[in-house]
Amino acid sequence: MNIKRWFGLSKEEADILEKMFKEEISALKKLDASARSKKELVFPIESVTGMSSEARKAINDTIRLLNQEILTEQDTFRLVEVMKNREQGDNLTDKILRYIRRELEEDELWKNLRDVLNEQQSIVSQNLSQDGLSRLKESIGKELHILSTVETITKQEHSELHAHFTNTVPVPHLFGILCDLAVKRPEYLEKRIKKVEADMYPRDAKALRLIVKRIQDGDSKVKLQKELEELIEVKYEHREFAGFMKKDAILRPLWSVMTKQEGTTEALYQMGIESYNHGITYIEARYTTNVEGLRSFNAAQEKLDSENIPVKLKYIIILYMYNCDIDGFMTEVVRMKHEEPDLFRKFVVGIDYIGIHESADDEYTAEADLRRISKLGLNITTHVGEYFEGDIQRAAGLDKYKSIERVLRNVEICVDAHRYGVKRLGHASILGVNLKSYFSGEEMDEWDVQKLVDWQKRIAKKVKDFGIVIESNPTSNMRILTLETMKRHPADSMIHEHGLKVTVNTDDKAQFRTTLQKELYRLASALNLKNSELQKIIDEGKRARLANL
Repeated sequence: MNIKRWFGLSKEEADILEKMFKEEISALKKLDASARSKKELVFPIESVTGMSSEARKAINDTIRLLNQEILTEQDTFRLVEVMKNREQGDNLTDKILRYIRRELEEDELWKNLRDVLNEQQSIVSQNLSQDGLSRLKESIGKELHILSTVETITKQEHSELHAHFTNTVPVPHLFGILCDLAVKRPEYLEKRIKKVEADMYPRDAKALRLIVKRIQDGDSKVKLQKELEELIEVKYEHREFAGFMKKDAILRPLWSVMTKQEGTTEALYQMGIESYNHGITYIEARYTTNVEGLRSFNAAQEKLDSENIPVKLKYIIILYMYNCDIDGFMTEVVRMKHEEPDLFRKFVVGIDYIGIHESADDEYTAEADLRRISKLGLNITTHVGEYFEGDIQRAAGLDKYKSIERVLRNVEICVDAHRYGVKRLGHASILGVNLKSYFSGEEMDEWDVQKLVDWQKRIAKKVKDFGIVIESNPTSNMRILTLETMKRHPADSMIHEHGLKVTVNTDDKAQFRTTLQKELYRLASALNLKNSELQKIIDEGKRARLANL
């Protein structure tokens, strides 16, 4: 947590203040409930010079709240609950509370819960039959495993290998852009919203207009930010890709601001700050071919470095094969490298080939495209096998069987292109789908289904033999595919049946309202992963960084 950013202090002053908080919280954790209820927090803020009156008042308010509302309670959960229920505004007191809550919640809450569960087992077991005791132990054992999993996750340094820049920027920053446009450039904003409306999303355009109107009328920004977050979220009912694209369109009025150099720099910086707060120290952000974007990466990195935030930004250049001239793309990449050779070498780690899963005849061009772009000398990752039934497939005139057949062919093309520099596959969900269950109830010859199953296994073996890594995105996969529960996530089969190297990522963090830690936790708890398996996924995220390959 960067206290310096809250108060406008110098680095030395911020370090002193943060040390005070940590020492007091550490002392509090060591006390038993009785002693804790009598202790008062004391922060000698007088020793921090040059602090604004606003900051000094905020700290004193926080101390008062902690002492009066929380420490009189003999309940170690009370601190967390008070702060969870407290309406979060934008003032400094709330920011300090969130900081302290995070410190206690991450380091202490899980330990307390484990102690409670163990105590519960000890007390209740005296009055249970042997069968009841076994069930209780099994239930508590699962809870303890999940808690252990959470501890394993939160204490790691993580890599984010699959993050689309424009959809990964923190929602508070997006909301800030929207507020700025609503007040300073309302005509421009309306013009951009009309574009969303023209793209056949009138209901969402109307909802966005309503938020803008309420911003202009001075409504609560806390509530409006939550409404924006809900508006752009890809929910469970948006199971076809069009549902994702519909939510994608709502962000377009804000993209035009973010994609200007100054806007890109600030958005990347905000993304770096939020990522670091969730344990991420390395981010491969996907962005279009853009020299100005390269300069923005550098400016954002310099800003992070100046504040001693140990996050490394890396640039993956997106190639949209379905609307891009390969010659033009390659020319632009060469231009980036020529104009900014040092920055290109420092930040650009690869190319993301997107779109092979979106048209009926793309298999005829993909191999040639991948061979050509390999001449740029960059590592390649591909979006492939992400979805295989729905609106796009129907538009291409494909039935269920032909759709799976085509997607498997596309995945195999990308896997065989490892000789051209393909190191990772984005999503590749089809490799972990149980195809026999998928076609259950269909009027099909079993032999035809078995041919697809055998083909899937052969491709998975190639992936394993070539050392290609899968970029899995649990919530994204679940909501774009037709998965009723995370327990059916393809990563289960990828890991346990095919033995593939799997990483966990967020994909479009703002739209799926998630974090990398949440994604790891959801997958680990749903698939009942052992801690060693979870650790392997985390470690694979570090090994599979394109900057290392």
